[in-house]
Amino acid sequence: MTENIYILDTSLFLDLFKIHPIDIYSQFWAKLNQELDSFILNGRLILTDFVRDEVIHTTGKQEDGSDDPAVMWMKERSKYLLNISNDFEIVSKAQKIIELFPQSANIDDVPPDADPFLIAYVLLKREQADLSGNFPNLVIITHEKRNKNTNIKKIQSQKPPHPEITKIRSICDYYDIESMDIFEFFRAEGWKF
Repeated sequence: MTENIYILDTSLFLDLFKIHPIDIYSQFWAKLNQELDSFILNGRLILTDFVRDEVIHTTGKQEDGSDDPAVMWMKERSKYLLNISNDFEIVSKAQKIIELFPQSANIDDVPPDADPFLIAYVLLKREQADLSGNFPNLVIITHEKRNKNTNIKKIQSQKPPHPEITKIRSICDYYDIESMDIFEFFRAEGWKF
């Protein structure tokens, strides 16, 4: 059985830090950091520069001027970030994703929304696998829900664009990319806190 390789979305970080503040859930974070750091070092967890930039831009500083805990977490792992922002193929694919799903993200924002770039990364890896025959099971981890009352099979048969699709999990479904929320991720890996 192939082990999953996980790609973390911005919403996961922001919501996880809000739901479980470090100052209240210190033991949870100690164990979670141990697990996540192990996955990063073993190549099973991918952090991207787009997510880092979005986390830093969205959260910034606390009232006392110090970095937000999510920002500190990202900065502490900056040497492990995968730099995909300069990859022409990923940027090109992300632009095509936005053309198909124009209400899902704005890549002209500074920093741009990470979602289409994460999906583009998976699609590029899938294409490269067609040449090598080796495709890891890449899973996007996000806190976002799917669009409600959306029939992906029907949408796939319709002419684009698809402005009704706005959520990363629904776009993942469109491209047959596996996605999970944080609890599905914990269960898939057998983590208990």
